[in-house]
Amino acid sequence: MAFSISIQCESNNQAEAATTNYGLNWCNRNGYTKIQLELDSLIVANMLKNKDTKNLMLNPVILDSIQLLRIMDAEAIHCYIKANGVTDLLAKQASSSGHSTFYYSKSSS
Repeated sequence: MAFSISIQCESNNQAEAATTNYGLNWCNRNGYTKIQLELDSLIVANMLKNKDTKNLMLNPVILDSIQLLRIMDAEAIHCYIKANGVTDLLAKQASSSGHSTFYYSKSSS
């Protein structure tokens, strides 16, 4: 599953944390528990790995994501945006269109 959602955020880290939480919740609701999150924000990836919630703006969403990671067989890893063109494309799509799009297979939305 891949998705592109339009959200209002004040920073790229806030957007990364919000979309990570959205994806984790979607996977959990749909029974997907063995997942690997590829995050292009090293800051958010480290917060999730180290269970660091000192950033007050991100604290609620990071805490929720950490809880979801605990109950799932999931891990968060940092992936440079240059190595993850799909993520970059999805972010640009949501930003330019203002619409949410969901992909459930390689050929359909």
